[in-house]
Amino acid sequence: YVVVIVHWGTEGNVMYDNEQQQIAEKFVDAGADAIIGGHPHRLQGASFIKDAPVFYSIGNFWFSDSKLYTTIAQIKIDEEGKLSARMIPCIMEDYTTDIITEEAMYDDFYRYVSDLSSGIGFDHDGNMYNKGAGVDKDSNGDSFTYSSEQLYRKHAAGFDLIGRKIDIIGNLN
Repeated sequence: YVVVIVHWGTEGNVMYDNEQQQIAEKFVDAGADAIIGGHPHRLQGASFIKDAPVFYSIGNFWFSDSKLYTTIAQIKIDEEGKLSARMIPCIMEDYTTDIITEEAMYDDFYRYVSDLSSGIGFDHDGNMYNKGAGVDKDSNGDSFTYSSEQLYRKHAAGFDLIGRKIDIIGNLN
């Protein structure tokens, strides 16, 4: 298995761009089974290229004093060799990151990341599914709890989650 860790994207952007997608396609064509990106200092969306999960940016983990979503990208390979991907929801504030456990914040996180993503569905546990490959149900046969292209809300790169103005790396101005 090949998991590519890549430093790419534009600092401060919450949306991944065409260049990131094109590079990800080249990585997959070269044999990547999963891609985990960083550098923009913001959580960006996710997608699948063929069957390879792509996390465009997992965000900041302890780099900023503002309040921002971030994630732990989890790649699992089961006994049959099938690869799966999951986003573990986290929130970073004042240089501290915590895993989100409160239900309302959990829902807000997945709505947010779904809004930034393309062609994916999430089950309640954050497991990602490839809607682009025709997958329309989770592993239990249920409809996705969260789905990209739903436009749950708007997002602005220059502000944190509680509306404070931040710079491109996430520090309060």
